Amino acid sequence: MSSSTDFDKYLAPLTDVQQRRLEELGRLELNEFNEHDVREEFLAPLVEILGYRRGDTYEVRRGESFALSPGFVMIGRQRVELDYKFNIWKQGFWLMEAKPAKCPDPSSPPKLTDEDVGQAFFYALHPQVDAPFFAVILRHRLAVAHDRTGQYPQQWRESDSVTELSLSPSPVHSASSKRP
Repeated sequence: MSSSTDFDKYLAPLTDVQQRRLEELGRLELNEFNEHDVREEFLAPLVEILGYRRGDTYEVRRGESFALSPGFVMIGRQRVELDYKFNIWKQGFWLMEAKPAKCPDPSSPPKLTDEDVGQAFFYALHPQVDAPFFAVILRHRLAVAHDRTGQYPQQWRESDSVTELSLSPSPVHSASSKRP
């Protein structure tokens, strides 16, 4: 049993219907899913199971976009466009970025990269986002990181299964020497 932390979010035990839905999501074939499909068919039901709702104490905001300051425009973008931002008590707490799941060879699915994690990290640093936690999802793979230092995270938790990551401890992966 895990110990309680200041970051715990109360989530009532899953109902039988929610548990079945979570299992269905874990078996969902994502090989032909683009990023929009991943968000709508996979993440939207997962976010609902996690208990986030628009306008609630545990709020989800979808598709928010924020302008970059002139110093950051040099990276080739004018704005950051979030897939999901999660607020707790009206404060930014974490964000989740979806990646396309298309995979021509299901036996060799793509891996999360430093660039994938770096994008979410960059978005989390934006002053209007200000999220200490962020996650990136690619197919059924999920990477979760926490950083409040403003430095690229040196490690993150990664799992092949969203349900596995949410229900048990997972190994910590170190970032490669390549940085975004």
